[in-house]
Amino acid sequence: MTWELILDGYSESSYSATPRFAASRLPWFRKALWMEVGKDPELLKQFKNQNKVLVTKGKSSFVPESERVGERERFELHHIKRVTDGGAVYDIDNLRVVTPKHHIEIHRGNK
Repeated sequence: MTWELILDGYSESSYSATPRFAASRLPWFRKALWMEVGKDPELLKQFKNQNKVLVTKGKSSFVPESERVGERERFELHHIKRVTDGGAVYDIDNLRVVTPKHHIEIHRGNK
């Protein structure tokens, strides 16, 4: 699963099927989320300097190499309750920031 598949409004995995209307808004939502993280000194201090710049510009931070999978190198948003199961797309309580490696483990059932 990659964000590109989700943003195209389809997925090869039932875990990430997202309606096209909602998916089209995800880039804006992700950018706003990361910009808010960048405004919070307590959250921002957890990032290395190069990643702080990315976050304040509304981009996801790079994860440690051990948490990368292929070309997936940045933190990703995971919906706790799948959108297809009625989970809210933009509800912060339904989202978790996870590494690509952990995101794959979640969807494989290795939480």
